[in-house]
Amino acid sequence: MKIKTIALSACMIGLSSFASASSVYSPSKGVICDKKSGFCADSYGISMGLTKDYLGQAAQNKLMGYKDLDTTSFAMSNGLFCDAGKIKRNK
Repeated sequence: MKIKTIALSACMIGLSSFASASSVYSPSKGVICDKKSGFCADSYGISMGLTKDYLGQAAQNKLMGYKDLDTTSFAMSNGLFCDAGKIKRNK
């Protein structure tokens, strides 16, 4: 569990280095959202539920329309890249 938190923290640290992009923000601890790209993510990757909570039903519906969406590997509109799929999870 700590490893996942570290990876999201790395994304959050990267987020602060791209502060000029106001469409990328953190609405709560452990969550990053991108208004321009239309999604929110946590340590597991892009989250439909968090997207709905913070960006609305229309944003969630748009995400659900993508057939081959990889929710574990994504780029924010400010250039920040996160890959939750390569995180080793403790058993």
